[in-house]
Amino acid sequence: MSSRELEEPEAPEEIVEEVKSEEAKEEVKKEKKEKKKKREEEVEEAKPLRKEEEEGELELERFYTIPLKIALRVPRWRRAARAIRFMRSFIARHMKADVVKLDPLVSEYIWSRGAKKPPRRVKVKASKYRVGEETVVWVDLIQGEG
Repeated sequence: MSSRELEEPEAPEEIVEEVKSEEAKEEVKKEKKEKKKKREEEVEEAKPLRKEEEEGELELERFYTIPLKIALRVPRWRRAARAIRFMRSFIARHMKADVVKLDPLVSEYIWSRGAKKPPRRVKVKASKYRVGEETVVWVDLIQGEG
């Protein structure tokens, strides 16, 4: 037997590239999990700030299904941002509020499919508080967790 037959054949470059790409995919998955955890922590940190601002008394609580069809009248790349602005104006008009604050989950739900395809409607709970001289409305998502 010759020395060539005894040597093990080297792995083709394609196999090596596949292994590298699988490792890269695993790294991307880990990064996504870390980003998701970080976002959840940020949301949890934001909630205590909200409680401090809610020291005023609860005046009114309502449930709305807000139609976001108006967002379709603008260019595609502006639709989610327009939906957020419309939601703020809708809540301010219907609740007669000075300040409207959206829960991060509401914003994430609207942006979940990207800027070009916001949902057609969203169900929310609006809670109106009087803090000093101004009225503050907090908007929470009541349908699907996004």
